[in-house]
This record gives sequence, C-alpha cells and structure tokens, in this order.
Amino acid sequence: MIAQTLKQAMQVFDPNKPLESDEYYVLREHNPLKKMEVYLLNNPGFQKILFSGHRGSGKSTELNRLFVSEAITSNFFS
Repeated sequence: MIAQTLKQAMQVFDPNKPLESDEYYVLREHNPLKKMEVYLLNNPGFQKILFSGHRGSGKSTELNRLFVSEAITSNFFS
C-alpha cells in the first residue's frame, strides 16, 4: 500500500510494532548493526546491549534485522 495521505501513512507505521518488511526500511549511514554483529560473534558468554530511543525510533526494527543475519542465526539459534 502506498500512502497518499498522512492518515494512511500513520496506519502503515504503527509506533507500537516493528516494521515487518524491508519496503519501508532506510539504511542509515552510521547503522550499528554490523558493529553489533561483530561484537556478539567475538565476545563469548552472555552479552548485554542497551537499546535506547524514543518510541517509534526503530529499536525493534533494528533488532529484527540483526536476528535475521546469517552469522547470528547460525551461531545463536539451533
């Protein structure tokens, strides 16, 4: 669905839910995903990473993208 009005756009981008497709995802210049992936893969044991930001800023979306990484799924999920 291509939003033609602000109301339609708000229906697509529910701040209480992460994006489920890459259709609306914008890769940022300083995206931290690769750094997080390298950190997780090179530091054995339990790791803690703090995600902070206002509601709707993309925290869950970024985590979802991290969890579909081939390196992460093959090392952390059976």
